[in-house]
Amino acid sequence: MANKLSPLIDPPHDGFPGLDGVRWLAAWAVVFSHCYPIAAGGNAMDPLAAFLGEGNSFGNYAVRIFFILSGFLLSRSLDHPKSDPLRFLVHRLLRILPGFCFAVIVTVLLLGPWLSGLSVPELLFSKNTWLSIYWSIVGLGDASSLPPNASRFPELAGFINGSLWSIPYELVCYLFLLALQMLLRNSSKVAVAAGVIGVVSLLAPSWGWTTAQGSFPAAGLPLPFIMLDKTLPYFCGGVAFYPIHKKWPFSGPILALAMTLLLGAAWFDLQVAAFAFCGPALTVWLGRWAWLAWPMRKSGDVSYGIYLFGWPVSLVAALKVPAAGPVLVFLVSVLPVFLLAWLMRRWVENPVNDRLKPALMRLVPRFAHPSLPGVTPWGLQLWAHRMVYWGFFLSLTRFLVYPWPGSANWFGDQIYQLSGLGIFTGLVLTAAQSPRFAPKPASRVP
Repeated sequence: MANKLSPLIDPPHDGFPGLDGVRWLAAWAVVFSHCYPIAAGGNAMDPLAAFLGEGNSFGNYAVRIFFILSGFLLSRSLDHPKSDPLRFLVHRLLRILPGFCFAVIVTVLLLGPWLSGLSVPELLFSKNTWLSIYWSIVGLGDASSLPPNASRFPELAGFINGSLWSIPYELVCYLFLLALQMLLRNSSKVAVAAGVIGVVSLLAPSWGWTTAQGSFPAAGLPLPFIMLDKTLPYFCGGVAFYPIHKKWPFSGPILALAMTLLLGAAWFDLQVAAFAFCGPALTVWLGRWAWLAWPMRKSGDVSYGIYLFGWPVSLVAALKVPAAGPVLVFLVSVLPVFLLAWLMRRWVENPVNDRLKPALMRLVPRFAHPSLPGVTPWGLQLWAHRMVYWGFFLSLTRFLVYPWPGSANWFGDQIYQLSGLGIFTGLVLTAAQSPRFAPKPASRVP
């Protein structure tokens, strides 16, 4: 059957039958790695961290693989003359938000009695319960205000779901890629720009350009990347690798070079940073192996649910089995995490993909690409197209001066800025449509 999907809908991984399996393994690696701080108070006992040093846990590399895959696959999706910014963003939001909302609600209502110490009636009739759900969804993060239950480590008591920190950065990376696409209109140019920005964001902490606090230091004007330096470079690495793979697919020499550079970087203890640009070649190469996706042939792609439910289920397992070590906590968590992820896939993700998404996509207007036949630089469609793109770009710029993407005010601030800047951009483009700026019609030769 011919593929009738829009270029902005996630295409089947043609040529990459194992990428879903890579994502599935990465999700379980995050769950496994999180069991160490939950059950042992830190990642020092994580096998990979113990071997390579702090910052080299399985979970850290797995999260970076998620961002590498996002950068690579979304660049592939946008590398089409009919790429449409608004439809692209709506599609990505429908990929993230429904499952996120389901995970927040289930975590608070189903796992809340163990995580908070409240009885079921107390939990259901508590104002804090519904405020926790509301602010977590609005802020796209863990904003639970439930009273924390006794846990092994008090510093973790306030974290109902520590996995949610990366979700806002996914959205920021989408805006970033759209901004580059708007400005450059070419996958190779986008790749070069993403590579440069990725290197800068990797070096920013050592240059003193970043801060992990909500306020600026007294001296200087650092860019408040916070965790962005742990996500954006890897997303950029995936974006930068896409045109390389497009020209030399599954190149053995490129893979060998990436492995050599990664091993060389490890000699200087720089392997985590080097993974941003060496990791994409390794990750995409693994995508060739269809057998990696074998575990999901019956269950479907449940990796997103595994990632979202891993932390709270492991936290409950550690509370209910007090003497259990990290490995036992992980083993106890596997079945309930998988069941919740499977239910999320069946009850939320499949209905959204099969029914809600097609229905909404029919309502979302298309913004014509200026390179398409019949679209002139003075048409209304191009005016709206540019306004939306510039809105994304300026909204991303606004993020850099508002540090916390997971704060409850962040999305309200984004909507405010996007509306105001969209109106301003619209006025500028409307002025540009004035007849005095319009090209004169060519004279016809009789």
